[in-house]
Amino acid sequence: MNISLKTALELIRNSNGRFFTVGFTKRHSIEFRQMNCQYSKEAKTNKKAKKDDGLLLVETRYGYRYVNISGLRWIKLDGNIYNITS
Repeated sequence: MNISLKTALELIRNSNGRFFTVGFTKRHSIEFRQMNCQYSKEAKTNKKAKKDDGLLLVETRYGYRYVNISGLRWIKLDGNIYNITS
């Protein structure tokens, strides 16, 4: 299913702590990454990751990581795969 970037961010923010998988390209290179993570309350209150930075703070089993918002390609949530269109 194809969705917009805005809709993808809404899905992530409304995931209520459930785990999801994202596919994205790194910010300063063309390297593709895949990450299993969750959006948590800590991520919502982080002051370092501002909306203007283009980064989304998520929690993984290794700690907190940043995802390049503009590099998001797909998200898998609740068994559904969503392709992100420009």
